This record gives sequence, C-alpha cells and structure tokens, in this order.
Amino acid sequence: MMLTISMKKRALFVFSVILATLFELILVGFVNQTEVKAAATTYYVATTGNNTYPGTSSQPFATIQKGIDMAGTAGPGSTVIVRGGTYNITSPIMITTSGTSGSPITLMAYPGETPVISGQNTYPNHPLSLETMTYTGIPVTNDGVTYTTGQQFTFSWGALLSITANYIEIDGLEMKQSYGVGIYAGSATTPRYHDITIKNSRIHDNRNLALLVENVDHFTLDGNEMWENANYGRFSRLSSEMNWPLILMIKNSSNGTIKNSKIYNNWGEGVGFWNDTHDVVLEDSSVYDNYALEVYVDKAYDITIQRNMIYKTGNPIYFRGTGPSMGIAIADEPYLSYPAGHDRKIINNFLIGNSQNFAYWNTGLATGTSLNNDLIAGNTFIDATNTNISITGGANHVNTRIENNIFKSSAGTLQNVDQKPGLVFSNNCWSSAVSGVASNGNDVIGDPLLVGGTFGPDYFKLQTHSPCIAKGKNNVTDVAEDYFMNVRHNPPSIGGYEHPTVLVDNSDSTKVTKTGTWTASSFSPQKYGTDYLHDGNAGKGSMSVTFTPAIVSSNTYDVYMWWNADTNRAINVPVTVNHAGGTYSTTVNQQANGGQWNFIGSYTFHAGTSGNVVISNTSTSGFVIADAVKFVPH
Repeated sequence: MMLTISMKKRALFVFSVILATLFELILVGFVNQTEVKAAATTYYVATTGNNTYPGTSSQPFATIQKGIDMAGTAGPGSTVIVRGGTYNITSPIMITTSGTSGSPITLMAYPGETPVISGQNTYPNHPLSLETMTYTGIPVTNDGVTYTTGQQFTFSWGALLSITANYIEIDGLEMKQSYGVGIYAGSATTPRYHDITIKNSRIHDNRNLALLVENVDHFTLDGNEMWENANYGRFSRLSSEMNWPLILMIKNSSNGTIKNSKIYNNWGEGVGFWNDTHDVVLEDSSVYDNYALEVYVDKAYDITIQRNMIYKTGNPIYFRGTGPSMGIAIADEPYLSYPAGHDRKIINNFLIGNSQNFAYWNTGLATGTSLNNDLIAGNTFIDATNTNISITGGANHVNTRIENNIFKSSAGTLQNVDQKPGLVFSNNCWSSAVSGVASNGNDVIGDPLLVGGTFGPDYFKLQTHSPCIAKGKNNVTDVAEDYFMNVRHNPPSIGGYEHPTVLVDNSDSTKVTKTGTWTASSFSPQKYGTDYLHDGNAGKGSMSVTFTPAIVSSNTYDVYMWWNADTNRAINVPVTVNHAGGTYSTTVNQQANGGQWNFIGSYTFHAGTSGNVVISNTSTSGFVIADAVKFVPH
C-alpha cells in the first residue's frame, strides 16, 4: 500500500516535469529545427579563443555556442571540435540545426582532451524554468549534512546543452554543476526529433537530471558516465515528503540503445523508460547505488534490459530509508493516458544486494496493468536484502516466462509472487526450496556454486561442478548468448553465465545414441537429471550408449562421468573415449563413487561432433548405468 500511495504522489511530479519543459520551450523561443545546405566545415573552440576569429585550429572561437552556430550555417557534415579546459556558461548551449543521414552535425572533444561545460551551480536559472520543493519529513542527516522540516530546494528544468535537431552527434564532453539538467535531447512538444547520438560523455554534479531524451526516435547513448546528479536533495525521503527525478530518463521515445555506460551514486532513479517509450535496449552497462531505484520501466513496451550489472555496494549514503532500493522494477503508474506496458525482456543480467532484485507491483489504477508477454530469463539474482523476486498486487498476468534464472539468498526472502497461471516459472535455480507457481519440476534446488571472489562480472561465473550447468530450458531462440556474449548451449546453463562445459545427459536424444534395449529409470536418488539408463543386466556384449558432445572450439577437455552406485552394479564397465588423438579405453567401478562427477581423463577434441564417449556392457556382470558425461575445457 505504501508503494501505491508513493507512486500516486509522484504523478504530480511528472506533471511538473511537463510544465517545466514547456517553460523551457518559452525560454528558447520555441525554436524548431532548421535544415541548411552549405559546404561542411570543421570549427575549433578553445578557452584561449576569440569569437571574432575564423574558428580554425590556430584561431579558435571562444564559445561553444559560436562554433555550433557556424556549423549550423555551414550545414550537414560540419564538426565543432572543442579543446580541453573549463567553459563556464550562463545560458544553455542550443543545437537547433539538423544534419542529414551520413552527414551529422558533430560536437566533439579534441582527441585526448576533455572540455568541461560548467553551470557553476548557478546556471541555467531563467525564472520560468525554476521549481521549488519543500521537504515535509522529519529532520534527517546524511553524509554529514542535516536537512530540516520545511527546508526548500530550488532547481531548474533548463539544461546546459539542449538539442532540438536531427542527425546530431555529441562525443567526449563533460557536463557539470548545472542548476538544472545536464543534457536535454528533444522536446515536450512536436515535432519529434530523430537520430541523436551522445557518447563518451561525463555528466555529474548537476542539480537535476543528468540526461533527458524526450520525443526522440533512433538514438544512441554509448559510453557515458553519470554520477551525483539530482543533488539538490542528497538524503533519504518518501515521495510524499519530497520527490526526486530520474537520472537518465527516456520519455516517449523509440528505437534507441543505451550501452557501455555507468550510472551510479545519483539522487533519483538511475534509468527510466517512461510514457509510451518502446523498442529501446539497455545493455552492457553498470547501474548501481542510485538512491530511489536502479532501473524502472513504467508504461513502456518492447524494452530489452540485457547484460547489465545492477547492484548495491552497501554504501549507506545512498540508502532509501534504512536500506538499499530496488534493482529492476516494472509498474504502470496511473498518470496521463498512456497504455500499460508489455513485451519487456530482462535477460543475462547480474543483480546483487538490491532490496528487491526484481519487482513488479500492480498499482490497481492503470488500466490493463500486468506482466504481459514478458521474459525474465538467464539472470543471476543474488542476495537481495528483502526479496529476490517480488510480483505482487494480484494482476492478471499473461504469458510471462521466468526461466533459467539463479535466485540465491543468504538473508531475506527468495520470492513473493502472485499465484497466477499467467506466470510461468521453469528451470530456475533456487538456493532453497520454493512453493506455489514459482516451483517447477525442472528446478535446481541448492547452492549454484558461483566463483565469487573479487567483485566484478567474473564473480557471477559458475564453478566447474555447479549444478546449474546444462540444466536450463532450451530457449536459445530468445536468449542466444550469455552476459559475456558466449553462445548458449542446448540445454543452456542456468543464470547469466554459460559455462563452457559441454554436458550430455542420457535424456538428450540428439546427442545420445543407444544400441540394444536400454531401460530408463528414475529409481536411484543419485541420478543426474530426471532419469538414467541401465542395461537390465542383460544382453551382455551387445549393448552400448554413445554420448556425442557438440564441441564449440577445439581444445583439451577433462572428461567426467556420472552414475549412480549400488551393490548390484558392474565393477568393470567399459568406457571408450574417441578423441582427436585416437582412442582411449578404460573401465569404471559403478558400485562406488555414485552421485558425483568422476574424472576419466584429459583429451583433445576438435570442434564439431567427431568425438564421443561410449559406455558398453561387454564382459560385465551386474547392471551397467549410462547417465551423463561432461567435457570441461582447459
């Protein structure tokens, strides 16, 4: 209930965003894009320049705006190169002239240098762009500063850099100390803009958002870093006490990519997809220690969140209340008239230490809200402080698959989910048993055996004997690669890491060939997977099982076998390994070492399916078991 009330309050904040954006349009004079045709030119800007100069490398302009204006006049393909140093501005830098496809207008740093654009914690500050909030909560101290009841906080909705044009590229800028926003691409009204790229830029210590993309189609945000934004209120509060903005906000935009970026230590919601945003990807990025939450999808559809690290370090300065905030959250808040979201794909992410690593809640107010045709697959969710996966509010969820994920907790709750048939859980690894719709017969229950150690992507890899290897559902059509962009096996490993081990289970009809009549049984608790094969202690010398791995790359592999042991098993089961260097034959005693991986030897295998392991019942007395074989690369 508290979440619902909180989000209702935040609707007022959204309206203030829109209103303030309209003010910004007044501020810039309702400038629309213009297109000109002239000879493309390169201009230079330096702190030692002069706007009466021609803008050459030896006689650069003094201000970035002058360079932009001249590039606009010169036309598509023109470039403004800014030398290193600090450029203190008192009004927004405006880009209003468009490039064309293949010939954008480019604003970039001089190679090897960093131009810093600063609002000096004062600008932009046009009166129509300002908003004041009043804190209504109890006094609170955070990071050595005390904030009091009734204290007011003023900031601007103006931006250091405003882009209202098409085919624009920004590269290598540093934006800091804005009294409002760092960069604003697009506008709150028509026309829509398109083909805007912002890359390799550092946006920090701004009083409001770092970067707002609104009404923009086809955009790329690549290699950017954002920290200490929305810093007008660096303390924990409820939204009913005083609101907060997003840090990287994608609003009513489409066909975009956010990648290779870091968003951290900010005083709002890290990344947000809002208001009918669609066909946008967040990938290969780190989002962590953002106060309000990390990644939020609200009334957006066809959103993909993949190959990201989303986490908390435990730094209490950025706690929301008494603990960390959520990791990935989905909801449809009841403001404006945008339809409920659907078709969201969350795959191959690593999440750790968030209050809820994944959360959906039904506001109960937005029409049609639910998880609808969503996919949550191949993620590794570790040690949420509250609940690893939370899906609450009783919405009528539709065709939502939650599969091949690792859920491991040392504290808190593994899951709290609606008991609805539209939530289809399968092939997940739970660190302890779960019940209800979250439980599935193909689950792995127990420690996933992560590598651990120094924190980073490798922390989430699986150890060689992890029970999650090759136990996932075959969903390579939807999840073809892992976090590291390794090709997924069939069946895949559970979690965000595809272990290079190639495992062949007796139940895999595409990789297992039987000669003679073998019986499938699930009697022994030492079985690997759902069952195993045995020869019935009959047909001696005429029966065999061949396990043929699909080797991705030529290498030396350690070969292991799994069987279940009993006193009626054969003690001299023939095993033949056909490898790149020839054939190796041995025997194994299946009355011992059952229910574990047993090392057979190390051999070279070529890529493809030319190698195999053959288990036969020649010259045996007792039952012969054929269960699973795995190949672990060196």
